[in-house]
Amino acid sequence: MALSYRFTGPDHQVVAASGGHVFVRVWDAATLVALQDAALDPVRVTVTGPWTGGEGLEDATSAYYAALAVVPGWSFTGDVPVVPEIPPWSPDVVYSPPPPAA
Repeated sequence: MALSYRFTGPDHQVVAASGGHVFVRVWDAATLVALQDAALDPVRVTVTGPWTGGEGLEDATSAYYAALAVVPGWSFTGDVPVVPEIPPWSPDVVYSPPPPAA
């Protein structure tokens, strides 16, 4: 199921996803750069993993977590990403983010 959500900021600024597409409309270049950078960083679901997002602004899940980090005061409506299944904790496993996309 494709995510459908909308973060709405001042002056009709928007970060939204619908039908598998992400829409970003911001007036400040610094906000856009911050969203792009945050969307490339995987987000840890729990202290030990797993990780989600980190695929850029083209990915609805990554854009969702980027908007949460960069514009937390904006109003939100819609769906939230499904949290990946959390594997059982094992002391023998070193948890790390997935490798960066090529």
